[in-house]
Amino acid sequence: MKRRFLFLFLIGASLFAQTTPSVFYVVTAVDSIGRESAFSNEVNVLIPQGKGVLLTWNASTSTVSGYVVYRSLTMGTGYVKIGTTSATVLTFTDTAPNAPSGLVGSPK
Repeated sequence: MKRRFLFLFLIGASLFAQTTPSVFYVVTAVDSIGRESAFSNEVNVLIPQGKGVLLTWNASTSTVSGYVVYRSLTMGTGYVKIGTTSATVLTFTDTAPNAPSGLVGSPK
């Protein structure tokens, strides 16, 4: 399964303090029998406490049934599934990006 994702971020803050934590995201595409693709490119975001992140990506070039969004507080490892979308929904809002794990977002 091919994977091509473009990430864009809208963050509800304009200035970041040096102590703002980094949060890392990847997305996978899921085919009709539930197989997930490899992770997309990893994206690093600096997010102040109490702010959310809107993730968007391009549709897979393969036929997919949906997408899975993962977050980590450690670059390159420790990803936790935070949500899913259908094949036609190419955005996801992480409402608690500083949380270490759990389903906390919503498809938009």
